[in-house]
Amino acid sequence: MERENIGDQIAEEVIGGSIVFTPDHKTCGRNCNNQFKVNNYSAVIDYIKANYKTMTEKEMLKNMAAQGLLTRL
Repeated sequence: MERENIGDQIAEEVIGGSIVFTPDHKTCGRNCNNQFKVNNYSAVIDYIKANYKTMTEKEMLKNMAAQGLLTRL
């Protein structure tokens, strides 16, 4: 794969993080360890969007599990 320089505007749109979902969106985990069953995918995505700037991925996973959005496997 060839490397490509991107401008500052495009860089703002790049999304990344350590919460990774399986292709079927039924499980997720931190740093590619699938540790949680996803109970409500759209609510999980909304929670991440609302909190990614103020919380770590670890904190978000813990809080989403406490709210019932995820179940620890």
